[in-house]
Amino acid sequence: MTREDKRASLQRLFEETGAAHHEAFAASDPDWPLWYADYLKPKLSARGEGPRDGGQLCVELSRAELVSALLQAEDERDATGDARPWAEFYAEYFCGRYVSCSEERLSLYYFPSCPYCRRVLRVIERLGLQDRVELRDITAEPGRRAELLAARGRATVPVLRCTSSEADRWMPESRDIIRYLETRFGSSG
Repeated sequence: MTREDKRASLQRLFEETGAAHHEAFAASDPDWPLWYADYLKPKLSARGEGPRDGGQLCVELSRAELVSALLQAEDERDATGDARPWAEFYAEYFCGRYVSCSEERLSLYYFPSCPYCRRVLRVIERLGLQDRVELRDITAEPGRRAELLAARGRATVPVLRCTSSEADRWMPESRDIIRYLETRFGSSG
């Protein structure tokens, strides 16, 4: 299944979840992320056994992680002012963090004094990925900061850029980057 197929499948799943939530709660529901996570978790798990078996996501998310990811997606949507339908945005957001592409070129946008960047750099070193991940210091190379701003509308780091023939995607959040690298390149991944 290609990344685009997975994105479309995720979008349909988010649309289905939104319709089911609307049916369950005609009024506003402040606990929507909890409800969505409970609805989505078994459906995401049922769609595949893992990244090697063609599963939707390259990681298994716990309920708490799924709630957090949903809230982060909503925060990102608000911050960027993206006008796409929410399900389309969420599908793209989840693909950017939890769907791997084959034969990716990886670039880490960072700055050396950032503690979150240092966490990612330690994982890159521990996994022996120094030759696999191009490091792009946004303080030493102003053009790299400009690339980040042009692509994401903000210059917060760390951000892992994954470039492949299927997609060019940007993965923020140190925990997501670390999980992705460990799942993809770690001894158990």
